[in-house]
Amino acid sequence: MLGLPFFAVSWRSLIERARARICGADRVLCGILLALKPVEAPGLGTLGVTKDGRLLVDPKAVMEYTLHGRRIEELARILVHEALHVLFLHPERCEKLGDLNICNVAADAIVEATIEESVRGDPSLARTLGFYTEDGVLNAPRPGSEYHKRLEALREFLEKCGVPWDMVLDETLESIYKKLEACLRKKGGAPAKSIDSHPWGGAQPSIVAPRGGSISSGREQLGEIARMAAKMVEEGGGAGPSGIAGKLPGVVPGEWENVLELTGLRAKLNWRQLLQRLLDRYAPLDYTWRRPSRRSEALRVYLPGPLKRGWKITVALDTSGSIEDDEYREFLAALYELLADRPVETLVVVEADVRVQRMQVFTDPPPPAVIEWARRRRGYGGTVFSTVIDEILEKHPDTDLIIYFTDGYGYYPKTQPRVPIIWVISRRGVKPGSRYWPPIGHVVKIE
Repeated sequence: MLGLPFFAVSWRSLIERARARICGADRVLCGILLALKPVEAPGLGTLGVTKDGRLLVDPKAVMEYTLHGRRIEELARILVHEALHVLFLHPERCEKLGDLNICNVAADAIVEATIEESVRGDPSLARTLGFYTEDGVLNAPRPGSEYHKRLEALREFLEKCGVPWDMVLDETLESIYKKLEACLRKKGGAPAKSIDSHPWGGAQPSIVAPRGGSISSGREQLGEIARMAAKMVEEGGGAGPSGIAGKLPGVVPGEWENVLELTGLRAKLNWRQLLQRLLDRYAPLDYTWRRPSRRSEALRVYLPGPLKRGWKITVALDTSGSIEDDEYREFLAALYELLADRPVETLVVVEADVRVQRMQVFTDPPPPAVIEWARRRRGYGGTVFSTVIDEILEKHPDTDLIIYFTDGYGYYPKTQPRVPIIWVISRRGVKPGSRYWPPIGHVVKIE
């Protein structure tokens, strides 16, 4: 009896299928993958993107990811992984940090945490990409696969080095790198295995353009791809709210601000927009048609107004002697705008220098009442942020977010607090790169 003919499945066709699935969910990441040239790399054991724009592919690894062509979800996830490395400029940034092995692990952590945060809780995106089921169960990588084993080993390694997985997105590539480097120096050993391969060196072949044809070779081309993709994200280039790229400004604000800085796009955003983006992540704003927007009357169009949510936010105002009166007035003006645009259920306002001078809890706070309370400041001493934050968390352990208005000159906590913290630095405050620049949390510089 003759059997059915056997048709070999090519690794290139599987790459195309996985890429098509991503293109149906996110055109920014799709564009990056179309701009990378797949190159066969036997023995690599996985996939990897080079700094000169090649996508290295081990055919054997592709067959393992896809169970010899039977399913492509895991291959799609590794392709998203590679596209995010490009978008976040990880090849360029890792080259500057020194130890590529440690940086590879830090970069993988940022990328994998971004994927999980973006996809989990979004049934339509989870269904399209297949990374998670609609019930939030991990579907790709498959439990027990090599990809899954490396992901679990990555989580365990980060935990041992004091970087909990649920705090990864509060860090940047550079901050995680420093923590891992210090951890390995102290404890010895080697970093976890990278999920993919990062051969960020070597020759400079040409890159295939998205619509065919050849683009000039050189590592600068990869940076150009990243810049174009970043611009698309800023302009809303993701596939609506469901696309991974469309979620990046809210999901990974610290990492994304670095990308904007490096690509020259950050200058297009003012500090108020940056602060609002961070707040969108930690205190998302919903709207209701039952309460009209303040802009409705002026525009003569009925618009939904903001819906109060059960967020408890703490705002700390630096009242130390280094804060000039005009700086303090600027803090109060920013606080007024924040309350007017984003009502919260509970607000804790703190005046502090070396310690907490005053603390007041406002429920459903009207902006004028808060500003009137904070107008006559107390303090004028030195600045110790760590003491103030400890007291805030001791008295209000259920706070969801701390926003600290300051000039930045003071003593910071040595470790990340258990809640997110946003530093709003005054115009005359510390500059990026100085020894007083906040080592933890997210930073917004008033400009």
